[in-house]
Amino acid sequence: MYYSHYLSATDALHAIRITDSNAQEVKVVASVLNYRMCRLHLHKLDLQESKIQFDRHIAEFSNLDPNQELFFEELAWLEQEYVIININRLAACINALSLYYSYCIALLACC
Repeated sequence: MYYSHYLSATDALHAIRITDSNAQEVKVVASVLNYRMCRLHLHKLDLQESKIQFDRHIAEFSNLDPNQELFFEELAWLEQEYVIININRLAACINALSLYYSYCIALLACC
């Protein structure tokens, strides 16, 4: 349900004309939307779909800045995106492992 709203908001971002003055704002909004979509996938423990969404986000919104003199800001944005997604993937894996071990303990307790 929410995912379709996030997708339509991302599509609306593509309709915005990117200039020097608004490139960073578009990237920030795109990052928030991507974070929410990846979190929805990770909540369902769908790591592959989360990776596909993240790769699509990076492909669409990297090199948006028409001013190539600000390449350092582009690299800082990319670093931040990769750090955030890796922390979320690690949390999802730990959550999946804790669910697995609690299930195993419950099975052992029944026997």
